Amino acid sequence: MAYDVIVLGSGPGGYPAAIRASQLGKKVAIVERESLGGICLNWGCIPTKALLKSAQVYEYAKHAADYGVDINEPKQNFEKIIKRSRGVADKMSKGVQFLMRKNKIEVIMGNGKLLAPGKLEVTAADGKKQVLEAKNIIIATGGGMDIIKLKEIAEALSVNPDTRNCFLKNFTTSYNGIPWKPGKTHFLLLSDKYRSG
Repeated sequence: MAYDVIVLGSGPGGYPAAIRASQLGKKVAIVERESLGGICLNWGCIPTKALLKSAQVYEYAKHAADYGVDINEPKQNFEKIIKRSRGVADKMSKGVQFLMRKNKIEVIMGNGKLLAPGKLEVTAADGKKQVLEAKNIIIATGGGMDIIKLKEIAEALSVNPDTRNCFLKNFTTSYNGIPWKPGKTHFLLLSDKYRSG
């Protein structure tokens, strides 16, 4: 199948690029391996912000009396908190689906692999492969995450034990419920960017 533009990745960089190309009269396809909206919309930024909002509301409720509002002991319901977060993400993903239809962008589900200039191979979940061609291919695969073993970080920081001890103390006190246990495998998610919102 031939297109003017193929966008590989449907996150916050990919889907607006596909929409704009379509608005400019181009025949556009977007390739996504899992869910429209990418990591940010489905598992990262958006659902995380929904979780943070629930935490904020809970914190407000705990201090409602400070605002002149009487509330009996607020309690978290993690099942409902997660359900709300997933609902927010699902609604936004459906919004991206709507925008793809509205702008006549063909959505192709699968993993994309550049074969040559202008050629992209897409492997669907069932293993079927197809080769797409386009005058222009936009790679908008975004970032990913690396899972690092905390023990390895500690070993890397062992050059300066004071730095290591400070790091581990700050980590374990900042993330209650994840105590440091020697000999166990620990994981830490580090980000190179602060996202506001």
